[in-house]
Amino acid sequence: MITHPTRPPAMPAYSPSPRPCTPHRPMTPEPQTSRPHARSRSTPSLAEPAAPRGGRSPSWLSDDRVRHPAHTLRTCGAAYDLARRCGCRACGWARSRHEEDAVTETSEQATAAAKIRPGLMVPSLGQYLRAEREARGLSRERVTAVAPMSAAHLTAIEKEIRVPGRQILQLLADRYDLDDAARSHLEALHAPALDFVPQQLREQVAATPALAERLADLDTVGLIAAYLDPAWNVLAANDTFRRAFPGLAEAPVGAQWFFGPVARQVLVDWDHETALFVRFLKADLARYRAAPATWRLLRQLEREDDFYRLWSTDTAVAVGRDAGDLMRMRELATGTMFSVGIQTGRLDTSISIRHFLGIRK
Repeated sequence: MITHPTRPPAMPAYSPSPRPCTPHRPMTPEPQTSRPHARSRSTPSLAEPAAPRGGRSPSWLSDDRVRHPAHTLRTCGAAYDLARRCGCRACGWARSRHEEDAVTETSEQATAAAKIRPGLMVPSLGQYLRAEREARGLSRERVTAVAPMSAAHLTAIEKEIRVPGRQILQLLADRYDLDDAARSHLEALHAPALDFVPQQLREQVAATPALAERLADLDTVGLIAAYLDPAWNVLAANDTFRRAFPGLAEAPVGAQWFFGPVARQVLVDWDHETALFVRFLKADLARYRAAPATWRLLRQLEREDDFYRLWSTDTAVAVGRDAGDLMRMRELATGTMFSVGIQTGRLDTSISIRHFLGIRK
């Protein structure tokens, strides 16, 4: 009789029992290994207090990583989400550390971004024309609607692609209703750029006895007199000038003196005088827009917030001072206030040397 093996009973269908999903195993000390050369691993003590916010991390935590017996968390990105859901002390410390670092980083980035601003430069001809057009709220199409040129031609001029002729400059000056100072500024920007070296100009003045004699003669009658370079560095001055403008003749960067603490005391109408000075400086540097000395000067002055604001927001220029616009000044020693009429001009022997004359009223 043939017998068949007994068929094994059928296995019941697999039905997994539901259980809660946890991000990691509970914090339990790992057993020490008995292998002779195994690397030991330290385990946090539950009695050790957590680090305070902003304080030093516990000894069992490194500065940039939280070591957990079940997992290793980095306090950024997806690991922060895991630490945010976890309730253990290690992840709680990581969560607070991450949030503090995020706030600090955001604050530092905002502070750094506020300090970053474009460097100053002498506007080119095209940039100056565009600034004057935009200051009047005119579009290129509106400007060229009554002019013998197209909007594309004006765009090429403003972007330095094309150099306009004198006839076009005259037309744009009339269209923008520019004053005499602005028209002279256009001519200076249209002319070839010049160079100047302050030390060479200072030596040139020192080697000309007639200039020194002229300063001495003006000093005897109480007139404020000096010779300046295009950057308003004092090349030579008489004693009356030195008393009226303390420290200006010795300043390594003459233009920076106007934004220092002494100038704020000497110049009674400091806001008006600095605004006018920046306009003078823009006009003087137009012919020297590519000179290395001009570049160094603007790198120094752009650190002054007031100068940066005036240079970057005011498009006006000045080539002379009105006779009725007196400079109100104060003597530091006595506090006495007085007014000075200012006259400036260029020497016949050198276009790069300006004479400064002040008549006390």
